[in-house]
Order: sequence, then C-alpha cells, then structure tokens
Amino acid sequence: DYLRWINHMGNPNLLVPNDLIILVVLIPFSLVLLSGKSHLIIRILSISSVVMSICTVSVYRSRGALILIFVSFFAMTGYLKSPSSGFLSLRRMAVFTLFAGAAALFADMLFGFPLMSKFSGPWDARILYWLVAWSLFTDAPLLGHGPRTYGAFYETYKQGIEVPDWLTVDPRFTPWAHNLYLETLAEQGILGFAC
Repeated sequence: DYLRWINHMGNPNLLVPNDLIILVVLIPFSLVLLSGKSHLIIRILSISSVVMSICTVSVYRSRGALILIFVSFFAMTGYLKSPSSGFLSLRRMAVFTLFAGAAALFADMLFGFPLMSKFSGPWDARILYWLVAWSLFTDAPLLGHGPRTYGAFYETYKQGIEVPDWLTVDPRFTPWAHNLYLETLAEQGILGFAC
C-alpha cells in the first residue's frame, strides 16, 4: 500500500501523497533542458526524469500533483511559441504531453486505477473543512489559534456548523483544512498570513 511506502521511507518531507508536488516543481526544469539545444544524453535524462516523476505521482495517487504536471505542460507550450525553443517544438510538446498522460494511465492501471477513482469522488467533501477553518479564523482573526492546531479544534468546530443537506460530510478525522490559505488564516491569523 502506498501509505506504508511513505511511512517506510521515513522522509520527514514526505508525509502524504501531495507532498510529491516537489517533483512537479522540478518538471519545468527538465522541460526547459529539452527545449534548448542540449546534448542527446541530457535530453534522455530529462525525458526519463519527467516520466519517472509522472509514474511516481500516479503510484502514490497524488491528484493535485498530477493536475499540476499537466498545468506545467500547458505553461510550457506558451514558452515554445518563441523561435528559440530548440528541440522541443509545439508538435513534440503535444506528443510528449500525450505520452505523459499515457504513462500516468499505465502506472495507475497497474494498481487498478486508484488515482483515477479519486477524480470521480464527491467534489464538495472539502467544503466542511473550509467552513471549519473559516470559523477558527473568525474566532481568532489577528493571531489565529497557533501552528498545527486545526486538527486539535476540528471536531469541536465541526459540531458547531450547521451542515446543509446537499453537502457531503466525510466522517473521518481531518487534521488539515485541505486549503493552505484558509489553514494559515485559522492557525496564524492575519499576521501570520501576511508573512
């Protein structure tokens, strides 16, 4: 199971699948190396890096990272409109994007499509988390409740929110707000958010 793999690695920077977004941050660098007039070995390493990142993100089921990968591919097409785009033309970028999507699907297929199933879940399940964070913020707007306190106050504040019938409520404990901006406001207030 992918969560056991994360725990087994013992990396303090990798606690949940979305922490793999660090790989996504590196993808544009590989794409830029592909777009220049780099040596064949550099291009092969760049392609390998991107494919391995996509497969890793798929295996660890990071929906946010997968979305950001394709956002970075889309952004790269804007860069390729310049005449100095080198090896990676718009046509090659389109083929590379299709290949990347196929690699993600293949890696996900090996495990029975668990990543794709995350895209079909209820879209509104996080609204309650955001409402809790907003309630925390409105109770302590200047300094917040303190770092990493969202989880400590979650159940208490959740009970005080009148939930509409149309809203999906996840019964599991949620230690974070699934929105860094709201979580920062709740835990560190306006002053912490401003920093």
